[in-house]
Amino acid sequence: DQAAAAAFADASRLTPAEVASLCVSSMSSRYPQAEPVITVGRQGIRPVASPWVFTAATRYCPQCLAGDGSHVQDQYGGAWRKTWRLPAMFACPVHHRLLEHLCPSCRQPAMSASASLIPYSRVSGLHPVQCRAAPRTSRGGRPDLCAARLDQPLPPADAGQLPGADQEILHAASNRLLDLLQPDGPTAVLSAGGPATPAQYFADLRLASGLISAAWPASRPLFPTPALAGAFSEHVADSTRHGNYRVYDTPPLDALACAALVTAAAGILDSPDLRILGQHLAPARDPGGTSKDSPRWRWIRRYRRTRHECSAGLQDALEPLLPTFRRAGQHRHGRRAP
Repeated sequence: DQAAAAAFADASRLTPAEVASLCVSSMSSRYPQAEPVITVGRQGIRPVASPWVFTAATRYCPQCLAGDGSHVQDQYGGAWRKTWRLPAMFACPVHHRLLEHLCPSCRQPAMSASASLIPYSRVSGLHPVQCRAAPRTSRGGRPDLCAARLDQPLPPADAGQLPGADQEILHAASNRLLDLLQPDGPTAVLSAGGPATPAQYFADLRLASGLISAAWPASRPLFPTPALAGAFSEHVADSTRHGNYRVYDTPPLDALACAALVTAAAGILDSPDLRILGQHLAPARDPGGTSKDSPRWRWIRRYRRTRHECSAGLQDALEPLLPTFRRAGQHRHGRRAP
């Protein structure tokens, strides 16, 4: 809020505009999921972040954290970029590599926190590029932080896992999405065969990604290459192995799996003919298709709630594919969805 921003600006000798630009919400005009929704509950007023913004963890580029050789970055390391909090930003354009999210030492999310964007911010002596995961607890009950350096050179996450052509596909998609996110970036883009603003495109991208996830494994052919489909398949298998219920609208934190999903979704939006989506919206493709709690129906409900945020091209393409008829009363031969 304005009072907190003014106090922070005074303490840090920044202007109000500079303080606002530090917040992820400063990107909301182009990336609508970055704008928090304010709710009022038993705990008072609080913001609720979209699952398309990472709040409990973040990705990072080790080479960016190593600094650019300037005096301040030699002391404190490179900046933690706010774009690393966005699932759609999965690669570093400077160092041409996928981002990391795990600490190379403890193999936990390096900036994991449930209540704060900067975990253990009051712990003294921690360097900004040290891991803040707490894999264990000391005898006194205090967290024992990993504190390993995250700016050490690591092979890219996609090294050895993907053919070179597949890596180029991912980096081309990442650079294109990053351009759309820039304040001086393109003001219009094609989505589903029609013009769209960057905000509408990212809304379309979220829905297309959610449909691919909800329709898995029937959606495997929508991935541009078998290797990228395999990367997302490994994410699904790992989630199932650990007993985690995979929510279709929550993108993977792992950069490779997320890159495969988002790139596949972007490829769908590049096509002017979205009839291919019809087979993934049909009940026959969804084992629990008749259930109102199935991923397919949850996706349809989300689309109906958020269609005003989408591009006209996506709406025109999807409306004929969605069930628009309901059974009339309880009659045995009532009208059904076509």
